[in-house]
Amino acid sequence: MAELDQLLGSKISLISQQDIRYEGVLFSINAQESSIVLQKVKCYGTEDRETSQFVPINNNLMPFVSFPGNEIKDLFVHEEEQNNPQPPDKDDNKDNNKDQDNTTKKVMKKTNKSIKNEMDVDPITLSPYEKVTYEYTTPNGCQIKYNITSIIGHIYKTGELKDPVTRNPLTDEDLTDIDNISKTYSESKLPSVLKVKENREYYNKIKQENGTIAGLEACLGEMVAELLTAIETVRPNNNYYYNKSEMEIYLIFSSFDIPFSELKRLNIENAYHCYKHWMSYLKGPPKKPTVNNMGILDVTLHLLKTHWSSEDEEALKKYRQNNSTT
Repeated sequence: MAELDQLLGSKISLISQQDIRYEGVLFSINAQESSIVLQKVKCYGTEDRETSQFVPINNNLMPFVSFPGNEIKDLFVHEEEQNNPQPPDKDDNKDNNKDQDNTTKKVMKKTNKSIKNEMDVDPITLSPYEKVTYEYTTPNGCQIKYNITSIIGHIYKTGELKDPVTRNPLTDEDLTDIDNISKTYSESKLPSVLKVKENREYYNKIKQENGTIAGLEACLGEMVAELLTAIETVRPNNNYYYNKSEMEIYLIFSSFDIPFSELKRLNIENAYHCYKHWMSYLKGPPKKPTVNNMGILDVTLHLLKTHWSSEDEEALKKYRQNNSTT
Protein backbone atom coordinates (compact mmCIF):
# COMPACT_ATOMS: atom_id res chain seq x y z
CA MET A 1 0.00 0.00 0.00
CA ALA A 2 1.26 3.46 -0.86
CA GLU A 3 2.17 5.85 1.93
CA LEU A 4 -0.86 7.76 3.18
CA ASP A 5 0.65 11.13 2.31
CA GLN A 6 1.01 9.97 -1.30
CA LEU A 7 -2.54 8.66 -1.77
CA LEU A 8 -3.85 11.53 -3.90
CA GLY A 9 -4.27 10.17 -7.42
CA SER A 10 -4.29 6.55 -6.26
CA LYS A 11 -7.00 4.06 -7.11
CA ILE A 12 -9.14 3.43 -4.05
CA SER A 13 -11.73 0.85 -3.02
CA LEU A 14 -13.94 2.25 -0.30
CA ILE A 15 -16.55 0.40 1.73
CA SER A 16 -19.27 2.53 3.27
CA GLN A 17 -21.04 1.92 6.56
CA GLN A 18 -23.82 0.31 4.49
CA ASP A 19 -21.26 -2.25 3.17
CA ILE A 20 -21.42 -0.79 -0.33
CA ARG A 21 -18.12 -0.78 -2.20
CA TYR A 22 -17.07 2.14 -4.36
CA GLU A 23 -14.01 2.26 -6.56
CA GLY A 24 -12.39 5.43 -7.90
CA VAL A 25 -9.41 7.74 -7.88
CA LEU A 26 -8.67 9.72 -4.71
CA PHE A 27 -9.22 13.25 -5.98
CA SER A 28 -9.31 15.53 -2.96
CA ILE A 29 -9.10 15.57 0.82
CA ASN A 30 -11.01 18.01 3.03
CA ALA A 31 -9.46 18.02 6.48
CA GLN A 32 -11.92 20.57 7.87
CA GLU A 33 -14.97 18.45 7.11
CA SER A 34 -13.09 15.11 7.43
CA SER A 35 -14.20 14.00 4.01
CA ILE A 36 -12.62 12.66 0.85
CA VAL A 37 -13.65 12.90 -2.79
CA LEU A 38 -13.27 10.09 -5.30
CA GLN A 39 -13.22 10.71 -9.04
CA LYS A 40 -14.49 8.40 -11.81
CA VAL A 41 -16.43 6.37 -9.28
CA LYS A 42 -18.12 3.03 -9.87
CA CYS A 43 -20.45 1.46 -7.35
CA TYR A 44 -20.04 -2.32 -6.95
CA GLY A 45 -22.91 -2.65 -4.48
CA THR A 46 -22.85 -4.90 -1.44
CA GLU A 47 -21.40 -7.85 -3.40
CA ASP A 48 -21.23 -10.92 -1.10
CA ARG A 49 -21.08 -9.02 2.18
CA GLU A 50 -23.79 -9.83 4.71
CA THR A 51 -26.17 -6.87 4.82
CA SER A 52 -29.79 -6.18 5.67
CA GLN A 53 -30.42 -4.99 2.11
CA PHE A 54 -28.69 -6.14 -1.07
CA VAL A 55 -27.48 -3.38 -3.42
CA PRO A 56 -26.56 -4.45 -6.98
CA ILE A 57 -23.65 -3.19 -9.04
CA ASN A 58 -24.15 0.05 -10.97
CA ASN A 59 -22.14 0.26 -14.19
CA ASN A 60 -22.66 4.01 -14.58
CA LEU A 61 -19.49 5.98 -13.91
CA MET A 62 -19.96 8.95 -11.57
CA PRO A 63 -17.63 11.96 -12.06
CA PHE A 64 -17.22 12.68 -8.33
CA VAL A 65 -18.55 11.32 -5.04
CA SER A 66 -17.82 12.89 -1.65
CA PHE A 67 -17.60 10.63 1.42
CA PRO A 68 -17.74 12.01 4.97
CA GLY A 69 -15.20 10.33 7.24
CA ASN A 70 -17.87 8.86 9.51
CA GLU A 71 -19.44 7.10 6.49
CA ILE A 72 -16.24 5.26 5.61
CA LYS A 73 -16.06 1.74 7.00
CA ASP A 74 -12.86 0.68 5.24
CA LEU A 75 -10.36 1.84 2.63
CA PHE A 76 -8.21 -0.23 0.33
CA VAL A 77 -5.49 1.26 -1.88
CA HIS A 78 -4.92 -0.58 -5.13
CA GLU A 79 -1.26 -1.34 -5.64
CA GLU A 80 -0.04 -0.39 -9.13
CA GLU A 81 1.27 -3.86 -9.90
CA GLN A 82 -2.07 -5.53 -9.18
CA ASN A 83 -4.28 -6.08 -12.21
CA ASN A 84 -7.43 -7.17 -10.38
CA PRO A 85 -7.17 -6.09 -6.75
CA GLN A 86 -9.87 -7.26 -4.40
CA PRO A 87 -11.54 -5.31 -1.62
CA PRO A 88 -10.68 -6.11 2.00
CA ASP A 89 -11.93 -9.44 3.34
CA LYS A 90 -15.00 -9.40 5.52
CA ASP A 91 -13.01 -10.73 8.47
CA ASP A 92 -10.45 -7.99 8.09
CA ASN A 93 -13.17 -5.35 8.32
CA LYS A 94 -13.74 -6.13 11.99
CA ASP A 95 -10.15 -5.37 12.88
CA ASN A 96 -9.95 -2.42 10.55
CA ASN A 97 -13.04 -0.80 12.08
CA LYS A 98 -11.13 -0.34 15.33
CA ASP A 99 -8.63 1.85 13.51
CA GLN A 100 -11.25 3.64 11.41
CA ASP A 101 -10.94 7.03 13.13
CA ASN A 102 -7.15 6.95 13.03
CA THR A 103 -7.13 5.88 9.38
CA THR A 104 -9.56 8.62 8.42
CA LYS A 105 -7.47 11.26 10.18
CA LYS A 106 -4.30 10.03 8.48
CA VAL A 107 -5.94 10.05 5.07
CA MET A 108 -6.93 13.69 5.62
CA LYS A 109 -3.25 14.75 5.77
CA LYS A 110 -1.79 17.00 3.09
CA THR A 111 -0.92 15.84 -0.40
CA ASN A 112 0.37 18.10 -3.14
CA LYS A 113 -0.11 16.01 -6.26
CA SER A 114 -2.05 17.92 -8.91
CA ILE A 115 -4.97 16.21 -10.64
CA LYS A 116 -7.46 17.53 -13.16
CA ASN A 117 -11.02 16.51 -13.83
CA GLU A 118 -10.60 14.37 -16.94
CA MET A 119 -14.31 13.69 -17.49
CA ASP A 120 -15.97 15.93 -20.06
CA VAL A 121 -19.08 16.68 -18.02
CA ASP A 122 -20.02 19.27 -15.46
CA PRO A 123 -19.85 17.66 -11.97
CA ILE A 124 -23.08 19.34 -10.86
CA THR A 125 -25.40 18.83 -13.83
CA LEU A 126 -23.52 15.96 -15.56
CA SER A 127 -24.04 17.88 -18.82
CA PRO A 128 -21.32 18.66 -21.39
CA TYR A 129 -19.13 21.67 -20.80
CA GLU A 130 -20.30 24.97 -22.28
CA LYS A 131 -18.09 27.69 -23.72
CA VAL A 132 -17.87 29.63 -20.45
CA THR A 133 -16.49 27.62 -17.54
CA TYR A 134 -14.94 28.22 -14.13
CA GLU A 135 -12.03 26.14 -12.86
CA TYR A 136 -11.65 25.77 -9.12
CA THR A 137 -8.26 24.85 -7.65
CA THR A 138 -8.30 23.16 -4.24
CA PRO A 139 -5.66 23.84 -1.58
CA ASN A 140 -4.08 20.51 -2.60
CA GLY A 141 -3.72 21.61 -6.22
CA CYS A 142 -6.66 19.60 -7.60
CA GLN A 143 -8.63 21.30 -10.35
CA ILE A 144 -12.37 20.99 -10.97
CA LYS A 145 -14.12 22.61 -13.92
CA TYR A 146 -17.74 23.76 -13.83
CA ASN A 147 -20.05 25.42 -16.28
CA ILE A 148 -20.30 29.00 -15.08
CA THR A 149 -24.10 28.72 -15.06
CA SER A 150 -24.09 25.57 -12.91
CA ILE A 151 -21.67 26.83 -10.23
CA ILE A 152 -23.59 30.09 -9.87
CA GLY A 153 -26.91 28.24 -9.92
CA HIS A 154 -25.67 25.87 -7.21
CA ILE A 155 -24.59 28.73 -4.95
CA TYR A 156 -27.92 30.50 -5.33
CA LYS A 157 -29.87 27.30 -4.81
CA THR A 158 -28.04 26.25 -1.64
CA GLY A 159 -26.74 29.57 -0.33
CA GLU A 160 -23.48 27.79 0.52
CA LEU A 161 -20.20 29.45 -0.43
CA LYS A 162 -18.38 26.15 -0.82
CA ASP A 163 -17.00 24.14 -3.70
CA PRO A 164 -19.79 21.63 -4.49
CA VAL A 165 -17.42 18.66 -4.87
CA THR A 166 -14.73 19.07 -2.20
CA ARG A 167 -16.84 21.19 0.18
CA ASN A 168 -13.88 23.54 0.62
CA PRO A 169 -14.91 27.13 1.47
CA LEU A 170 -14.75 29.50 -1.50
CA THR A 171 -12.54 32.50 -0.76
CA ASP A 172 -13.32 36.09 -1.74
CA GLU A 173 -10.80 35.65 -4.53
CA ASP A 174 -12.68 32.56 -5.79
CA LEU A 175 -15.99 34.43 -5.70
CA THR A 176 -14.48 37.41 -7.52
CA ASP A 177 -13.10 35.08 -10.20
CA ILE A 178 -16.55 33.56 -10.70
CA ASP A 179 -18.13 37.01 -11.03
CA ASN A 180 -15.50 38.16 -13.53
CA ILE A 181 -15.95 35.04 -15.66
CA SER A 182 -19.74 35.35 -15.51
CA LYS A 183 -19.48 38.75 -17.24
CA THR A 184 -18.21 36.96 -20.37
CA TYR A 185 -21.38 34.84 -20.54
CA SER A 186 -23.35 36.34 -23.42
CA GLU A 187 -26.64 34.43 -23.12
CA SER A 188 -27.92 36.43 -20.15
CA LYS A 189 -26.81 38.42 -17.15
CA LEU A 190 -25.79 36.14 -14.27
CA PRO A 191 -26.15 37.25 -10.64
CA SER A 192 -23.13 38.05 -8.50
CA VAL A 193 -21.97 35.32 -6.12
CA LEU A 194 -19.84 37.76 -4.13
CA LYS A 195 -23.05 39.59 -3.23
CA VAL A 196 -24.34 36.37 -1.68
CA LYS A 197 -21.69 36.83 0.99
CA GLU A 198 -21.91 40.60 1.25
CA ASN A 199 -25.67 40.95 1.08
CA ARG A 200 -27.91 38.11 2.19
CA GLU A 201 -30.98 40.23 1.41
CA TYR A 202 -29.84 40.38 -2.22
CA TYR A 203 -29.36 36.62 -2.25
CA ASN A 204 -32.82 35.97 -0.79
CA LYS A 205 -34.37 38.27 -3.40
CA ILE A 206 -32.63 36.51 -6.30
CA LYS A 207 -33.41 33.08 -4.85
CA GLN A 208 -37.09 33.94 -4.52
CA GLU A 209 -37.12 35.34 -8.06
CA ASN A 210 -35.43 32.21 -9.44
CA GLY A 211 -37.95 30.06 -7.60
CA THR A 212 -40.81 32.01 -9.18
CA ILE A 213 -39.24 31.66 -12.63
CA ALA A 214 -38.80 27.92 -12.16
CA GLY A 215 -42.45 27.59 -11.12
CA LEU A 216 -43.66 29.55 -14.13
CA GLU A 217 -41.48 27.48 -16.47
CA ALA A 218 -42.88 24.26 -15.03
CA CYS A 219 -46.48 25.49 -15.32
CA LEU A 220 -46.03 26.70 -18.91
CA GLY A 221 -44.11 23.56 -19.85
CA GLU A 222 -47.05 21.42 -18.75
CA MET A 223 -49.36 23.51 -20.91
CA VAL A 224 -47.14 23.05 -23.95
CA ALA A 225 -47.05 19.30 -23.31
CA GLU A 226 -50.87 19.35 -23.26
CA LEU A 227 -50.81 21.23 -26.58
CA LEU A 228 -48.71 18.48 -28.16
CA THR A 229 -51.08 15.82 -26.82
CA ALA A 230 -54.02 17.66 -28.39
CA ILE A 231 -52.14 17.95 -31.70
CA GLU A 232 -51.35 14.24 -31.77
CA THR A 233 -54.98 13.35 -31.06
CA VAL A 234 -56.14 14.62 -34.47
CA ARG A 235 -56.73 11.94 -37.11
CA PRO A 236 -56.63 12.48 -40.88
CA ASN A 237 -59.95 13.65 -42.34
CA ASN A 238 -61.76 13.35 -39.03
CA ASN A 239 -63.61 16.53 -38.13
CA TYR A 240 -64.67 15.22 -34.73
CA TYR A 241 -61.10 14.84 -33.44
CA TYR A 242 -60.02 18.09 -35.12
CA ASN A 243 -62.80 20.14 -33.51
CA LYS A 244 -62.20 18.49 -30.13
CA SER A 245 -58.43 19.21 -30.25
CA GLU A 246 -58.91 22.74 -31.55
CA MET A 247 -61.22 23.52 -28.63
CA GLU A 248 -58.68 22.11 -26.16
CA ILE A 249 -55.85 24.13 -27.74
CA TYR A 250 -57.78 27.41 -27.50
CA LEU A 251 -58.70 26.58 -23.91
CA ILE A 252 -55.04 25.99 -23.01
CA PHE A 253 -53.96 29.26 -24.62
CA SER A 254 -56.62 31.14 -22.67
CA SER A 255 -54.58 30.34 -19.52
CA PHE A 256 -51.20 30.78 -21.17
CA ASP A 257 -50.89 34.55 -21.44
CA ILE A 258 -50.78 35.58 -17.76
CA PRO A 259 -47.94 33.25 -16.58
CA PHE A 260 -45.94 33.87 -19.79
CA SER A 261 -46.28 37.65 -19.38
CA GLU A 262 -45.00 37.32 -15.82
CA LEU A 263 -42.07 35.21 -17.00
CA LYS A 264 -41.19 37.88 -19.58
CA ARG A 265 -41.39 40.56 -16.90
CA LEU A 266 -39.03 38.71 -14.58
CA ASN A 267 -36.49 37.65 -17.22
CA ILE A 268 -37.10 38.39 -20.89
CA GLU A 269 -34.01 36.41 -21.97
CA ASN A 270 -35.21 33.33 -20.13
CA ALA A 271 -38.70 33.73 -21.57
CA TYR A 272 -37.26 33.98 -25.09
CA HIS A 273 -35.31 30.73 -24.73
CA CYS A 274 -38.42 29.00 -23.38
CA TYR A 275 -40.44 30.30 -26.33
CA LYS A 276 -37.89 29.00 -28.86
CA HIS A 277 -37.70 25.66 -27.05
CA TRP A 278 -41.49 25.26 -27.09
CA MET A 279 -41.63 25.99 -30.82
CA SER A 280 -39.03 23.28 -31.48
CA TYR A 281 -40.72 20.88 -29.08
CA LEU A 282 -44.09 21.19 -30.84
CA LYS A 283 -42.50 20.77 -34.28
CA GLY A 284 -40.71 17.62 -33.14
CA PRO A 285 -37.23 16.35 -34.06
CA PRO A 286 -36.10 16.64 -37.72
CA LYS A 287 -36.08 12.88 -38.24
CA LYS A 288 -39.50 12.41 -36.71
CA PRO A 289 -41.48 15.67 -36.98
CA THR A 290 -44.89 16.11 -35.45
CA VAL A 291 -47.64 15.04 -37.87
CA ASN A 292 -49.65 18.05 -39.04
CA ASN A 293 -53.00 16.33 -39.52
CA MET A 294 -55.58 18.75 -41.00
CA GLY A 295 -53.22 21.67 -40.29
CA ILE A 296 -53.69 21.51 -36.50
CA LEU A 297 -49.94 21.99 -35.88
CA ASP A 298 -49.92 25.15 -38.00
CA VAL A 299 -52.83 26.54 -35.98
CA THR A 300 -51.05 25.83 -32.70
CA LEU A 301 -47.74 27.35 -33.80
CA HIS A 302 -49.55 30.46 -35.04
CA LEU A 303 -51.27 30.90 -31.69
CA LEU A 304 -47.97 30.47 -29.84
CA LYS A 305 -46.28 33.06 -32.08
CA THR A 306 -48.93 35.62 -31.12
CA HIS A 307 -47.57 35.46 -27.57
CA TRP A 308 -44.17 36.82 -28.69
CA SER A 309 -44.65 40.33 -30.01
CA SER A 310 -42.47 43.04 -31.55
CA GLU A 311 -42.54 44.75 -28.13
CA ASP A 312 -41.02 41.60 -26.65
CA GLU A 313 -38.28 41.66 -29.29
CA GLU A 314 -37.51 45.27 -28.44
CA ALA A 315 -37.42 44.48 -24.70
CA LEU A 316 -35.05 41.57 -25.37
CA LYS A 317 -32.79 43.80 -27.47
CA LYS A 318 -32.59 46.42 -24.70
CA TYR A 319 -31.97 43.72 -22.10
CA ARG A 320 -29.03 42.35 -24.07
CA GLN A 321 -27.61 45.82 -24.69
CA ASN A 322 -27.74 46.64 -20.99
CA ASN A 323 -26.05 43.38 -20.06
CA SER A 324 -23.30 43.78 -22.64
CA THR A 325 -22.26 47.06 -21.01
CA THR A 326 -22.47 45.72 -17.46
